[in-house]
Amino acid sequence: MESGKIIDIHLLDAPTAGRLEHGIVLTGPLQHGKIEVSEIEPLPTTERVVAGAAPLFDNLLAGLEDTAFGSEGVAVIRREPERLELTCRPAQAPAGVTLHAAAQHLPRLTGLSLMLDVGGSPAFTFGLSDEERHRSGSPLMLGRLDGRTPLALAVPDGRLARLSPLRLTLLCPPDGGTLALRGVSLAAAARRSAATAPARAAWAWEPDWWRSRSAQLLRSLRDTMATTVFITVPVAADGRVENAAVLGSFIAAAAGQSIRVYAVEGDPRAILPAERAKFVARARAFAAFNRASPPERRLSGVQYDIEPYLVPGLNSDGMGWQAAYAATLAELRAAVGMTMEAAVPHWWSHTAPGLADRVAGHVDGLTIMNYRTDARQIERAAEPWLAWAQSHGKSVRIALEAGPLPNEVRRTYHRASAGELWVVPLGSAFAAIMIAAPAANRQGPSFRLVQETLVPAGTVTFRDDPARLFRMLPELERRFAPWPGFSGIALHGLL
Repeated sequence: MESGKIIDIHLLDAPTAGRLEHGIVLTGPLQHGKIEVSEIEPLPTTERVVAGAAPLFDNLLAGLEDTAFGSEGVAVIRREPERLELTCRPAQAPAGVTLHAAAQHLPRLTGLSLMLDVGGSPAFTFGLSDEERHRSGSPLMLGRLDGRTPLALAVPDGRLARLSPLRLTLLCPPDGGTLALRGVSLAAAARRSAATAPARAAWAWEPDWWRSRSAQLLRSLRDTMATTVFITVPVAADGRVENAAVLGSFIAAAAGQSIRVYAVEGDPRAILPAERAKFVARARAFAAFNRASPPERRLSGVQYDIEPYLVPGLNSDGMGWQAAYAATLAELRAAVGMTMEAAVPHWWSHTAPGLADRVAGHVDGLTIMNYRTDARQIERAAEPWLAWAQSHGKSVRIALEAGPLPNEVRRTYHRASAGELWVVPLGSAFAAIMIAAPAANRQGPSFRLVQETLVPAGTVTFRDDPARLFRMLPELERRFAPWPGFSGIALHGLL
């Protein structure tokens, strides 16, 4: 191949390269006609998969598919847009209807309740099934119709595999009867009172904010109801925090308004062995600043926004960078001497499974960069991380984006005999090579471009509609409040 035909090259780790049997998807901003690839992932198979947790508080009935079971004609279903009617003839053998949502599972939340807006004959019983119970025909029965509506049925913790597709069983009484179901929802009580509800946080990356415009910054934080701010704290060549007196005064002023101040560090090179010592030294500088300051002038914590996937070539060694990331957090934890958080992308829940468990011992909490603007997508992507916090006794903030971002494109390639994208072996890793025109690849698979989709910036940032963001926040906070580890929503790019 002539070198002039190469447009771009990206490294892939072996596990990713091994999952490209159907195709490959590239995503990134389009700059001067060239895609600046920020994400490479295998094309999903056509198999139906569980998409995410069912949302709390929403009426799920319209999205549930119904299947009658039992002897023919015993259970008769009549559906309307907002209603399901079940008529049962007397029968001794079990009969009824199963309502299921193959693309949704039960939230992994303790203290969950099934709420039914239902009326009808007494003695109808209700149960839930995971995959194993569904196969054996033995749903976990939760309760029976007793005249109350909505009917609240507690979902026992630990009795169902929560990642199984959602399945609700309505079991007919032996003597028959009729039932009208108008709503199915999931609910849980908030873990905090309104006075101690999770509050908001915001980033103020420019040090000038706190050095020269602290009064303006504090006003902006009050306007957004933020009680935590993440600021950049420069460290001098002698290993000391710069402008320490000014920083202490700002922290004290913020504390007077019940605002906590965290330092934020954001550099992907921190995971590189040659660079790590510099960041550990900075962590020690923050610890020394706190030791030298009275309590009201101390940093409340440090947040590490490392984003190691931004280091060129790191994707070629997936397990290696994960080990380096965990080791970096461990060293920073040992040095920093105060509350420590890490900011991570929401998609690590499926692209780096197990990494959050690996670093749980090194952090007090995580901030999830959940950059999207659709409320349902925000809730779905947050659930794995809220479940992680619940499991490990940690805290989680859900971060939303309000800063300027470019539009992106998503290119889908299918495997073909010739194509504009090649994957070739490169030592222990692989390279994805983009070329100008379709050609056959003699060293590995070829992929043909079949679709290019515009991904507007408005799908990931509220930059052009901040009013919509502030309208959405109270509802998101209500939905996240039942999770024990939820510590608030963080706003990026707003200041």
